[in-house]
Amino acid sequence: MAKSKKKDSPLAVLLSELRTLTERISTAEPGDDLRAVKKLRLGLEQTTAQLKNITNKLDPVLRPESIFDPSDPNTSGRVVALTLVAQTKHPLAKIPEFYGAGVYAIYYRGNFGPYAPLKGVDHPIYVGKADPDNQAAKDAVSQGTKLSRRLNEHARSIGKAVSTLDIDDFDCRCVFR
Repeated sequence: MAKSKKKDSPLAVLLSELRTLTERISTAEPGDDLRAVKKLRLGLEQTTAQLKNITNKLDPVLRPESIFDPSDPNTSGRVVALTLVAQTKHPLAKIPEFYGAGVYAIYYRGNFGPYAPLKGVDHPIYVGKADPDNQAAKDAVSQGTKLSRRLNEHARSIGKAVSTLDIDDFDCRCVFR
């Protein structure tokens, strides 16, 4: 009695065809037109990403949606942003002198037309940073008053636009480094 050969699944057949295509693509000449080559490269990158997604879906073990990697600049940026929005807002018109350097955000809550979309939302109009003069400074006192000076510079600049802006319509938040 002869054994019957097991028929390949449709996906296995497609994978075999994909391997053949991959071999053909790897030996094909891309041509000399740089724009066309770039378009080909981008198309291959998109196809590779699609294949990666298909591969992940075939895996019965779930993957995490995100991974916390403190060395990733995007991760540290998000941590700083979340820390910043967790801080109390302070009126920009009344910033006292204080020690420290860091990141700050300025918010608007007035009626000036161009800034009106920002009124009533917790979205800064400006985000900046104030670095200490001495980059090795580890505590707020040795960092000097860089952050408070920078915020007061913004307040003075806004104060000069008396025909359109009112300094009392601005708040700020800070995260110290």
